[in-house]
Amino acid sequence: MSSLPHTRPAYRFSVFEVDLRGGELRRNGVRVKIQDQPFQILLKLLEHAGDLVTREELRSTLWPSDTFVDFDNGLNMAMKRLREALSDPADRPMFIQTVPRRGYRFIAPLTEGGNLSATDAPPSTQANEFAISVKARTSRRKFAFAIAILLVTGIFLILLRRTVGNPLPRVVESHALTNDGLPKHSLTSDGARLYFVRKVAGKPLLSEISVQGGDVLR
Repeated sequence: MSSLPHTRPAYRFSVFEVDLRGGELRRNGVRVKIQDQPFQILLKLLEHAGDLVTREELRSTLWPSDTFVDFDNGLNMAMKRLREALSDPADRPMFIQTVPRRGYRFIAPLTEGGNLSATDAPPSTQANEFAISVKARTSRRKFAFAIAILLVTGIFLILLRRTVGNPLPRVVESHALTNDGLPKHSLTSDGARLYFVRKVAGKPLLSEISVQGGDVLR
């Protein structure tokens, strides 16, 4: 890590603590592995918490004016690594807000303290803030689950209504068209006559009859 200012011994936000003297980022007292450039970005944002820090300001913080570098890609990569260290997604940020084409803003409640450590840190609002954040995420999941249940129920009711509104056909009565007592199969019709196969003397015989009934032909 490069040299760090000593005007503020540490920053605290949520479950994180930034030790300026040791040049460390800790989560619940456990050191978080973070490279120098993402750490310098975090310090810059913490120093101006709540205010917009432009991309040009971050560029001058990370690279001297005479340095030739792909600034945009370099800054984007450093910011990505910082978000990974903080578990802070860009689309749902809890700590760092992206201001498109302009810069970034640190948005989490911030507490400054001196000579802080995991063992002597007193209870503070960070625990409550973290709990509120967890509850908010849980509430969002429950809301999404409820919406899914409503959608499935709605689809089921629509299908049920269609089924009830259009019941399947069923046989309500029947009439005998022949009286020969022989079994028949392969039934078909042209609308005026019925065609079928019946067994006569043990042999299949193609026969026909009027759809109104009557004598069997053939």
